Amino acid sequence: MYLTTANSGFYLGDAIFQIFFLSIVLAIIIGAISLVVSFIKRGKRLERLESKVDKLVKDNERNQNNNHL
Repeated sequence: MYLTTANSGFYLGDAIFQIFFLSIVLAIIIGAISLVVSFIKRGKRLERLESKVDKLVKDNERNQNNNHL
């Protein structure tokens, strides 16, 4: 009489379950990485935009000072 039986067969449901949760874990990792990359790109874009605005403001002030003289 066996109290416990070990069935070492391959079940399709187990494979689907593991693939499903593996894909969820991968999606979380990829989502976190893409979020960090987008924040870094956004910061660089803002720095470029700020430098362009600063240059425009300086040029505008220089032109106004030259026109009043």
